Amino acid sequence: MADKRAATPEGTIFDGPNALGETEANAHSKAGNTKWYFSAAAVVVEFLKHLPTHKRQYLRRIELHEDFKSVNRPEYHARGLIQYCVENLLLRIERHIGLLSNMLPLTSKYVDRRGSVQWRSQSSSNWIKGEEALYATWDWVEEALQLSARGMPRQCFKLTIDGSNREAQEAWDLIKHVALLQEAMNLWGAYHEKEAGPVKSDPYSFYSRWPVPWYMPAHFPQTIRDIMRGSSIVRFPGTDSAP
Repeated sequence: MADKRAATPEGTIFDGPNALGETEANAHSKAGNTKWYFSAAAVVVEFLKHLPTHKRQYLRRIELHEDFKSVNRPEYHARGLIQYCVENLLLRIERHIGLLSNMLPLTSKYVDRRGSVQWRSQSSSNWIKGEEALYATWDWVEEALQLSARGMPRQCFKLTIDGSNREAQEAWDLIKHVALLQEAMNLWGAYHEKEAGPVKSDPYSFYSRWPVPWYMPAHFPQTIRDIMRGSSIVRFPGTDSAP
């Protein structure tokens, strides 16, 4: 397991005042008072970079446990591992993530105040929006599936999503429901010779990335089916997706 180290405010990217509805001064003030974290993947990439090549050849297994919200789109950080897997085809990397541990909240607000009275009183800590769980999960899944196209040997990398808690179970049920709805809408559209228009044409697109399942990526249902069958590099143990 890789230990993550706190990142300094000067070395981070803040979501920005527009995303949080704050003035620039307030945004920078909060960013400066927040403890930021690098992802476990980013720490391991840095470690491998300084490890001599002949020593990297002896590595066989690395487990990455992402147990806290980290900076700079952490779902992308596994890209930095590709060159080391190509270099050592016997290396196996498994990255562990969780809906509550590191995938939410979607923004950087309150990322280091989860146990404080301030965070509990100013955030909706007793409930999670279904669409946020969907967005967070899909962003990680889609990025993991894109790694092979970027050169990652398929046998070298797996993404494991923690499904041991109630929230993860409910999120997985929602994701399956969305996949079924998308397929049903596509069948209806094919039967009536209609297609979904541009997502921006939907009046609810201002509030949601995908106002209805019709707008989800075309490969979404098959991706979920592959996870359920156990034929994907993405695993969701603790749910009915586990093979």
